[in-house]
Amino acid sequence: MGGDFNVDLDGSDIVARNVLTFADNHDLFRCDELFPNERCPTYVNITLNHESCIDYIIVSSDCPVSNFSVIDPDINLSDHLPLRADIKCLVHPSVARIRIALTVGRE
Repeated sequence: MGGDFNVDLDGSDIVARNVLTFADNHDLFRCDELFPNERCPTYVNITLNHESCIDYIIVSSDCPVSNFSVIDPDINLSDHLPLRADIKCLVHPSVARIRIALTVGRE
């Protein structure tokens, strides 16, 4: 899962602790921790002279991540920077059969 969590997960407030506890209980990992050289602010507000890291991609242990980066595009209409991750998601055969059945059922 990924997006604007509106919390600094390196902080010590209750929201950060709850998110980290959930991630730990469900064997989830932060991409910015898997690729520490790519860690940088994801929210940048030049007008307010403020930046923080509040956007994350979190993956399960069975989804290997081969690349992660925070992109700083030349043109960005948002005060959040885009995140990019290359993730290989493995699908259990029983889930694949259910998806096929649902797809066939819609035709």
